[in-house]
Amino acid sequence: MIPDSVPKVQEKIEVVPIHYIRERQHIQTLANKQLAINEVSKLY
Repeated sequence: MIPDSVPKVQEKIEVVPIHYIRERQHIQTLANKQLAINEVSKLY
C-alpha cells in the first residue's frame, strides 16, 4: 500500500500548475510589502 501511495504524491506535485505557484509567490510578495508598510507606519 505504501509503495502505491508514494508515486501518487509525486504525480500530484508534478501536476501543480505553474500559475498556482506564481500566484502563491505574488501573494507572498504582497504580504511582504504590506508588512514593510506596517513597519514604516509605526515610525510615524
